[in-house]
Amino acid sequence: MSLCARPVLLFSRRAVAPRPSTSYLCQSTAFTDRVTTSSVDTAYPALAETRLGAFKVAIPSLPKQAAIVRFLDQATENLTKALASAKLEIDLLREYHTRLIADVITGKLDVREAAARLPNEAKEPKPLDEAKVEGECKKPTPTAAPR
Repeated sequence: MSLCARPVLLFSRRAVAPRPSTSYLCQSTAFTDRVTTSSVDTAYPALAETRLGAFKVAIPSLPKQAAIVRFLDQATENLTKALASAKLEIDLLREYHTRLIADVITGKLDVREAAARLPNEAKEPKPLDEAKVEGECKKPTPTAAPR
């Protein structure tokens, strides 16, 4: 099975394998808006195969599709690399977080000195000046309609 981004579309194994351009098409705003407005469920867009299959979509020639895919791949290459790097860093931070917790719980890391330097109580946030807040949110005065 092949998967496109939001909304999720699954292509059955019986279908012809989708081209890379199909993924970009499924991620386009025009396509996702069409699926969303044609869906039967507002919380999670869902369409029957027959309804999705009835969509009319302009398909360029194979050479044009290949050129479009090359352009989009090149245009999003840096973003794709940055996302992969950020995901790796997040995974490493989670691993480090888990390791720190385990080390504190097992006693391999002594945090008593750091805990002693913490303030006794958390500082309470300063209350907002209600008069100032109310003054900033004045309702507009209605104006007379032109005659």
